[in-house]
Amino acid sequence: MRCFAAIGLPQAVKARLAEVYEELRASGVRGAWVLPEQMHITLRFLGEIPEELAAAYAERMTARLAQEPAFDLRVCGAGCFPNPRNPSVLWAGLEGETARLRALAAIAEEAAVVAGCSPEPRKFQGHVTLGRIHAGFEPDLFLHVLEGLRTFDAGAFRVKRVTLYESRLRRSGPVYAKLEEFPLQDD
Repeated sequence: MRCFAAIGLPQAVKARLAEVYEELRASGVRGAWVLPEQMHITLRFLGEIPEELAAAYAERMTARLAQEPAFDLRVCGAGCFPNPRNPSVLWAGLEGETARLRALAAIAEEAAVVAGCSPEPRKFQGHVTLGRIHAGFEPDLFLHVLEGLRTFDAGAFRVKRVTLYESRLRRSGPVYAKLEEFPLQDD
């Protein structure tokens, strides 16, 4: 099973991201754009794991996240990894209670290691992936598109749960299936 833990996005945020998606497709920047219905905030990519490890991970996440409070985030702005002159991933940024987001990512990491995954070597950077930029991009065009996205705002939402997804790879792209949901405390 190819799995990851993530925060799903509400329909209103996805609808605004759909507008950005269409702008990206029409911009002339070549890339593999993520469909809005597939967009999420990844907390921890687990990779190819056996069902037993997924079950151990889910058990640990259930116990840990039941004690964590719900919190608010806003999807806004944009940037890219690793940098604007050599972009590989275009992303939407996050504002709001980002310390809570980092705490959830730390819990997801700890649960993965306890369940038997190797530690994640990279530092967590919360974002929503919009697409992967193809080689041979036009730098000026890309920088123009990126500048236009710096001030966009897809809206705020309350994070009430984390989801464990299975990613099934297809020729048309990945298809995500929910395996488990881990609710947070929401008064």
